[in-house]
Amino acid sequence: MWPFKNRRNLARPEEFPGVIDVLRDGLRSHGFTAEADRLQGILEGV
Repeated sequence: MWPFKNRRNLARPEEFPGVIDVLRDGLRSHGFTAEADRLQGILEGV
């Protein structure tokens, strides 16, 4: 079963880059700079 079936507020494809930026910035602002850099590196390869 799809776990997000009843979710209406998921990001649309055009909003996805902004969501990733917010996640990355949130990681960085909480001191997870290595993880933020890793997320950025993974997504650059996609």
